[in-house]
Amino acid sequence: MFLVLNAASRINTFQNIVGRDTNAGVFCDVNCDANSVSLDAWQALPGDTDGDRDVDVTDFQVCRLSFQTSGTMFGWIDGNSDNEKDVDITDFELILLDFAPLGYGAAVGPSAPIHAVPEPTGGAIGFLTGFLLLI
Repeated sequence: MFLVLNAASRINTFQNIVGRDTNAGVFCDVNCDANSVSLDAWQALPGDTDGDRDVDVTDFQVCRLSFQTSGTMFGWIDGNSDNEKDVDITDFELILLDFAPLGYGAAVGPSAPIHAVPEPTGGAIGFLTGFLLLI
């Protein structure tokens, strides 16, 4: 957490805060209390396009709407989780690998707990096949 402002008092409140994402999956949460403003910066898991600490159908929809394999300059919030400036099948694979609709919490990156990854099932293969038929 970074302290941005500390004061003896504050008169008004922020009407809105624009730009939570700094791209490359780093998101910022602005916290305000009676006398200070602080900033929490954290790294989202690949596939979490909106920085809400889960990888769910909403993130899948962002990738689906941005899907193009070349000639684009997409950022993280557009579905580009692999930093290749496009949204392609690799970005969809990252959503499948990190899919956590109930949330992944604050522990991400190298310090996150390691969980066993199940073998691909018929459901996952059917999901990918259905997606490819939509394109």
